[in-house]
Amino acid sequence: MPQRREIYLEKAKYLSNIRRNIEAYFTILEAEKRTQKIIDYHYNSSAWGSAFNSLKNNIYNLAKKEGLLI
Repeated sequence: MPQRREIYLEKAKYLSNIRRNIEAYFTILEAEKRTQKIIDYHYNSSAWGSAFNSLKNNIYNLAKKEGLLI
């Protein structure tokens, strides 16, 4: 389901949990490119709005500590 943001969000959270935050950050940037919200069984509200932005900022800060240079 490459058109779904939720899949990328879950991958980013998993990568962050195993302390691969630079990879998680680039994954969450891929998630952000998915702008079509599809409301169905796979819909996850944390992939949209302030919850998503908060997670993105947290992962970004962790990735900077790991040496992310942007």
